[in-house]
Amino acid sequence: AVVVIKDGRVILSRGFGYADLENDTRIDENSSFRIGSLSKQFTTMAVMVLAEDGKLNYDDLLSVHVPELHFWPGVTIRHLMNHTSGIPDYYEKGYYENYDANSPMPQNSDVVKIMSLYPQPDFAPGEQYVYNNAAYEVLLTIIERASGEPFAEFLKQRVFLPANMATATTFNSSTPDIPNRVYGYDPTETGFELNDYDPFNNMLGDGGVYLTLKDLAEWDRSLDANSVVSDTTLDQAYTSAQLNNGEATGYGFGWGVGATRGHRRLAHTGSWVGFRTAIARFPDDNLTIAVLSNRGDGNPSAYVEKISDIYLSGRGNTYVPDESQSAVMEHHRKIPTDDNWWNVRGPEMGWLHRHVDQMFPSTTVYRNGPVRELEYRPIDAIGNVQIETPDGPMPFSRFIGSDHSTAMGVVILHKGKIVFESYPRMQEYEKPTYWSTTKVLAGAVVRLLEERGQIDVSKPIDFYIPALTNSVHAGTTIRNVLDMATGVDCAENYVDAKSCYYEYSMAIGDNIRSADAADNPYDYLAGVNIERTGEQGEKFVYSGATNFLLMWLVEEVTGYPYQDAITKEFWYKIGAENDAGFFAYRYGISVSHGGFFSKMRDLARFGLLYTPSYSVVSDEKIISDEHLDMLLNGGRPELLRNAGNPEDGRVKHNVYGWGAVYKSGYISHGGWGGQGLFIHPEKDVVAVFTSYFKEDFSEVSLQDAVIKVLDETFLSPE
Repeated sequence: AVVVIKDGRVILSRGFGYADLENDTRIDENSSFRIGSLSKQFTTMAVMVLAEDGKLNYDDLLSVHVPELHFWPGVTIRHLMNHTSGIPDYYEKGYYENYDANSPMPQNSDVVKIMSLYPQPDFAPGEQYVYNNAAYEVLLTIIERASGEPFAEFLKQRVFLPANMATATTFNSSTPDIPNRVYGYDPTETGFELNDYDPFNNMLGDGGVYLTLKDLAEWDRSLDANSVVSDTTLDQAYTSAQLNNGEATGYGFGWGVGATRGHRRLAHTGSWVGFRTAIARFPDDNLTIAVLSNRGDGNPSAYVEKISDIYLSGRGNTYVPDESQSAVMEHHRKIPTDDNWWNVRGPEMGWLHRHVDQMFPSTTVYRNGPVRELEYRPIDAIGNVQIETPDGPMPFSRFIGSDHSTAMGVVILHKGKIVFESYPRMQEYEKPTYWSTTKVLAGAVVRLLEERGQIDVSKPIDFYIPALTNSVHAGTTIRNVLDMATGVDCAENYVDAKSCYYEYSMAIGDNIRSADAADNPYDYLAGVNIERTGEQGEKFVYSGATNFLLMWLVEEVTGYPYQDAITKEFWYKIGAENDAGFFAYRYGISVSHGGFFSKMRDLARFGLLYTPSYSVVSDEKIISDEHLDMLLNGGRPELLRNAGNPEDGRVKHNVYGWGAVYKSGYISHGGWGGQGLFIHPEKDVVAVFTSYFKEDFSEVSLQDAVIKVLDETFLSPE
């Protein structure tokens, strides 16, 4: 069943399929669905009513209202509503899983007894956000004691009736005859089987509400009209909680709080027995969408997103702050002082990757002119691609937000349009660093200068950089520098303090500097005292120092800093949304081998230059057909082969700063920590993604997942 409300008018209210297969009853707008966790917004509304009545305060201690549950000091009503209480959730502690189905059905009157089995908190209140169903059942106990009424009756009299929700009700197995009741089902190989009973069906607070599409429409009107509580009270429900460290949780009072493409969004989902439900309100756009399903394999959120794409034109103007200043300060305090900052793992690594511009000096890559907007044309199949996880296959859209993934953001373009965009662990306006993906920029600029006749890649690097005349790099052709086949062993090494790369990284500031470290990377590479270890053009040796030589070359040929070359050749021309930049530890020297950061959509715009849809972002064809042909067909496979790289049958070669050109047609480069830019010029596809490492490196590779998505969506035979 689907209801769409725009500007206060019901645009669509319609049922599909069957409410009761046994009796051949079809679903319509009067069918009453069990809504699962959508019920939580009604529980918190009851709390807010009592707060306005003066019967309680959000910051009252739980133990004041339920003294039997005194085990968890400091837990407040607000913590319970925000899922930040730290009290155990018995649904996750084995009690629910191991409950004897033949025993009497638990009642809400049993909650205090059940929760008393778990006196040890999972964490101190306010320290973490962990979704907690039991906390909402405890809230029901508070509501009943503060109001002096049974929860179901209080909800009916103080929430449902003021909201004109004439048929909304709560489940009770002793009086199960709900008019127009919908039953839940699970699909089987031969049809469907009933999935409507659970021993915990009577438990309310976290679920248990039944309602119709008409009820939902009235609920939406009541929220706009402040029919139940005041707008001031509702504002608190729609405000994200903050943890003790100041980080926003993205959850208010029974509502998820966030934004979709800059459009403010209040949303929730529900799941219980054979029901799956979702609601999203876009207050600034006067749009509400709800989808109710009585299939256990239903994905109503996908339908909500698809419908919202119809009504939400362009980008909205809602900015969602991510954290408080105290949280920012705490992150900075965690930056290691006795180790390299990039050795941090876990979510903190993700934060550091998204905030390099406030940790270090940086150079700016400037945008110019009007933003070249990217049209949205979502492809549902992308989110449905199955990704293998330790818990079995999982749809890509769910995988990236799951515990098996550390994905922060994924943007996929096809034919110049955004067909998938998600930011499960970051805000869309943030500018993550892309680490080694940065290297492709140097190769791109050098190729442009080559096409203009300003650089001859067959000449030695010291022809253009006289400072290298007496260095180990003298005589190395630019082409071999581009392909990292210099014959000079300056391979990336962050362990041996006497190695070429370790000393280079100290010179550029990417490593903890010793007292005798070189002042800057130019002087270091011009004077490094090492010997060639092989013939140039023989094998691939991965090195950020080699990429730095390309940056130096660009600066010598153009006469201006590298970041200005990136501005002039690309960012000024692609209608970017924001300036980009490089972190620059020392003397304003851009870290060309891994320091680039930008909005993800803007890097995708850069990627479009390599596709037939370049005109979406640029009036000029910046990347020529000859350039593309060289990347796809002009590499030297023997370089990777001679370097001992395992042949997996997928990668053909590396070339001009691109780490991997695939036999299937991708040009790509990954980044340390799980970033990447993948482009398929023929299929007109661009993908940008970023993630981080878990503490134990147990995450499922985001790059592998993205490749699978691209292969199945765009490369598989139709």
